[in-house]
Amino acid sequence: MKSGGCDVAIIGNHVEQTEYDRLKAAGIPLKALKISGTARVHDKLIAISAKKAGTTSWAYRVYTGSHNFSPGSLTGGDDLFVRLGEESGTSHPMYDAVLAHFNDGWKSPYAVTLTGAN
Repeated sequence: MKSGGCDVAIIGNHVEQTEYDRLKAAGIPLKALKISGTARVHDKLIAISAKKAGTTSWAYRVYTGSHNFSPGSLTGGDDLFVRLGEESGTSHPMYDAVLAHFNDGWKSPYAVTLTGAN
């Protein structure tokens, strides 16, 4: 998505070195929220706003669930990954709420920029 011109940023709890290297090479900024040296994020949220294929209309979508972004959770576990209904037009309250939540974390005094695997 980043190579296609999308803005991508991640707040993560744990990032393996291989994945950190891939994200860093793609120019994707990574932060963690740490209180007393311990990572404290447990959200599993994705907020996407994009033009719908073949149109000039924007769509807003939120994904969430109990999954982790790991092979075990994505293929071997009984975790949930939910795509909420598309929001379009000028009103997209779910997307706006998730984006505001992300921005609160990103700008938090507890947010630290990751410079390697954590």
